[in-house]
Amino acid sequence: MKLLRKEGFEIGRYLVRKLMKELGLVVKCNKRFTLTTDSKRQLPVEENPLNRKSSPSAKNQVWTIDIMYIWTLRDSLYLTVMIDFYSRRIVGWHLDGQKEPPW
Repeated sequence: MKLLRKEGFEIGRYLVRKLMKELGLVVKCNKRFTLTTDSKRQLPVEENPLNRKSSPSAKNQVWTIDIMYIWTLRDSLYLTVMIDFYSRRIVGWHLDGQKEPPW
């Protein structure tokens, strides 16, 4: 749109949307990630020691962690967060990165 405006056309997103609809055009986005979970594996599933008890009676009895992969323009980062199940507060976290992106 900026290029069209620079060349003297009066255009906005609603006009672009209308014209694209009339012409049958759709936006095609690139896939940002690849799923890596192997759901068809034959390994045994580990027993859950919590037995579906998600409400502990006191602090620091049950902790859980989550790992998140964060893409940036320069680095790829891993964020690990540890949460206390009772208070639902973050107990600790760690951020670690790779110097070069994996792609």
